Amino acid sequence: MADVREPVAWVNSARMTGLLYMYVEGTSDERFWNKFIDTNNVKVQVCHGCKNLNNIVEEHINQGVMNFIAVTDSDFNVIFGTIPNKTNLFITDDHDVEMMMYHSNRSFKELVNAIDRGNKIEDYLANGHDLLNETMQITDDIGYCKLASIKNGMDLEFSKEDEKKHEIARPNYEDALDGKTGQYLGLDRIVGKVYGFTCSCGKKPPKVKDILEKTNIEKANQYDTWQLSNGHDVSYLLSFLIRRRCKHRNLHLDHEFIDSVLYAAYKYDDFKQTKLYAAMKRWSAQNNVKIFA
Repeated sequence: MADVREPVAWVNSARMTGLLYMYVEGTSDERFWNKFIDTNNVKVQVCHGCKNLNNIVEEHINQGVMNFIAVTDSDFNVIFGTIPNKTNLFITDDHDVEMMMYHSNRSFKELVNAIDRGNKIEDYLANGHDLLNETMQITDDIGYCKLASIKNGMDLEFSKEDEKKHEIARPNYEDALDGKTGQYLGLDRIVGKVYGFTCSCGKKPPKVKDILEKTNIEKANQYDTWQLSNGHDVSYLLSFLIRRRCKHRNLHLDHEFIDSVLYAAYKYDDFKQTKLYAAMKRWSAQNNVKIFA
């Protein structure tokens, strides 16, 4: 009953306040949107997951309470051809909000400038390296592994939240990099780490060779990198590549730090370049509701 009551309660709240409720999946999404929306007209509500968000959207539609909008991560919907077509529901251009921010070349340059100490990253880039692309070559492999798991019902685990600490645990993807050079050691290492992590979550996954075989089948499809990679995975691995390949010595340079700098670097002008902004702006004009600040 809890899954039914919660959407009903939120819809009733939207009805009583008269505000435009904006439903998002997680707390990081709330941090993103609070930079751009008009808080006098719009109230952001975190749904704690895509499933809950969709249930709330359905409840709004069923009750005919339409003073809401919702934004969900694209995830693999573009790849699967399953883009949702629901009233007042919008999706990100890329896999998630973080990937939209990474897709902004200006924002990524600002991020690099903000964290670069001693010009270590600048020197690395000056030698012809593309740090973001190198990171996404690895996170794309993670994406292909996720697709293989979904399509073949392997039920692999790629993250797990500690409900007490409110922290997200991931496979030790950093072990797929050479400890000194940061060289990527290959898809088989990623698959091995996912296998071990899944076992640690109390599940019995297929054999490593079977997971690797299915993942390689997915790799042959060569999907769009911006739809494959997860932004949190990029931030997680980017911190290791910076330390190992660029010889960056900041021990506090972890994925949370990178995420915080990324959010600060992404500006309104960057957001205005997205399809998501254009779609929401059209809806705003059609419904005579001011969404953005």
